[in-house]
Order: sequence, then C-alpha cells, then structure tokens
Amino acid sequence: MKLDKTAYLFKTEEVEVGRDFLGRPIYEAVTVPAYPFNMEYEPYSSERAKADMAINMVEVNYLMYTYPNKRLTLYTSFMYKDKTFKITYPPIEYDNHYEILIQDTSNL
Repeated sequence: MKLDKTAYLFKTEEVEVGRDFLGRPIYEAVTVPAYPFNMEYEPYSSERAKADMAINMVEVNYLMYTYPNKRLTLYTSFMYKDKTFKITYPPIEYDNHYEILIQDTSNL
C-alpha cells in the first residue's frame, strides 16, 4: 500500500497572549498541527458506505487509508494541506492498515 501523503494530528499548546493589569501573563490554548502520519484518501459517500460496509453514515466525504495509529480515534481532527478533516466513524482495523471514514470540516 502506497501512503505518500502526510497529514498532521493537532496538539494543544498554552501560548502567552498578553499580560493582565498586574503584569501576570495571560495564556490561551492554541491548537497546532504537530504529529505527522502517512495516509492516502479517496472520495467516498454515505451511499457507498451503506452499500460497501453496511454503515449508515451521513457525514462522510472520504475514505482514508493509513498505518495503524492509536491516536486516530472517533472525532479526532487532523490537517492535510490547508484542509481540516474529522474522523466520523471508528477506524476499521486490519493487520497492516486502517480504513477510516472522514469528513472535510474546512468549510463548516
């Protein structure tokens, strides 16, 4: 299986955004892409998920293939290029890879 695309899982960091009136730092939680993983994806639809896998899903745009990774769980968000995606169904685990139904959340 050729997984030649690199996507990134997000990490939350505390970043100093300023100081209060007493001079104490004010922090804000910022989400940044941090953990790379290899993947490949193809267009998919809820009709195909129902026909191929007997899964009744409404929120699915793509089927992603990737190596096993315990960080990839239901509702996990990740970034590929300038788009953000969300896992909408728990990964289907095989010996050497995962198949994961995902939704493009960039325009939501």
